[in-house]
Amino acid sequence: MTPTDQTSAEDIVVIVNAENAIIEVAEGWTTAAKRQGADAQLAPEQVKGLDLADYIGSEVTCVYYEAALKLCRMKNTAICREYRCDSPTHKRFMQVILTPKAEGCVEMRHRLLHESPFKQRLDLRFADREPKLKGFHLRCSLCNSIKLENQSEWLAPESLLTDQPQKLAVIHGVCPNCEATHWRSFSLVKHSAHK
Repeated sequence: MTPTDQTSAEDIVVIVNAENAIIEVAEGWTTAAKRQGADAQLAPEQVKGLDLADYIGSEVTCVYYEAALKLCRMKNTAICREYRCDSPTHKRFMQVILTPKAEGCVEMRHRLLHESPFKQRLDLRFADREPKLKGFHLRCSLCNSIKLENQSEWLAPESLLTDQPQKLAVIHGVCPNCEATHWRSFSLVKHSAHK
């Protein structure tokens, strides 16, 4: 599968202004919010005017996306990259396309490329919201790899699955591999094969 400029009602589209405040969300946003049981909190009238950073899981990830939005504006061209946005039950391979608009606005289009089920449920919780879970682990906000406490290697989340459902407390950030991966012009990006 390769990126396409065709739109889908399933695409989650957010448009931010030059200050990264949300000025518009498309139907896919509402559909995704309903699926997650958050349609009231994420209703378009609730999010319009709020800072995009309010919806990004960590400061490190926020800085990463702020830099990408600046790059999109400076190059005045659409850029994209792939990422993972897993649910507790599924691996979900996604793509985000940043497209510059008038007056410094940028459209962020998130598209599901492929999903497959985990063999067991894996619940990843924000460490600061789950004080009962002992220890914490780092989780990359882009590829979902996890660096276990006191270890140096980043692992795919599915490699941590056992026969029993698990809960892990995580702090979101960006792993070195994703940090080194550059955004590409939208027209040049090829979809990589996933396992």
